Amino acid sequence: MIQISLELIIALIGAITGVISLIWHIIKERPNLVLESVSFKWENKHNKEAFNGQWIRVKITLRNLSKLSTTLEDVYVKIGNQVLTPDYFIPSDIDISGYSSQSLGYYFTFDDKEFKEFFDKEGRIELGILIIHTFGKIDKRGKTSFKTGLFTLK
Repeated sequence: MIQISLELIIALIGAITGVISLIWHIIKERPNLVLESVSFKWENKHNKEAFNGQWIRVKITLRNLSKLSTTLEDVYVKIGNQVLTPDYFIPSDIDISGYSSQSLGYYFTFDDKEFKEFFDKEGRIELGILIIHTFGKIDKRGKTSFKTGLFTLK
């Protein structure tokens, strides 16, 4: 009887450690995509003669912190009251390998009247990014007066 109890205890300990190990590996092995930064630059804020209309440059830096790759499926950019889907941003899905980073950039152009409508009564504009990838989404937003012509979300 003591031998049966000892075997049962050893089996239970083995089953518990096996389940804990499996859960730990599943959590650890998931792709972990993080947004390093997204910057919005009002290109002609200080040099109106250089551009026709209003230009905003968006630069996104992503980092995959796990060894598994992930795929960017969609990117949406919010500028003022518009949600834009930059077709040239991701002509097809982009894979980000494990332990690597990826930078994306795009320009958005607006006429002067349309651009003025993006600012609210306090003179602030809402800027944001939504990235949908294989294992989730990243959603960051913020408001700025754009006084310096540069706004960064982290």
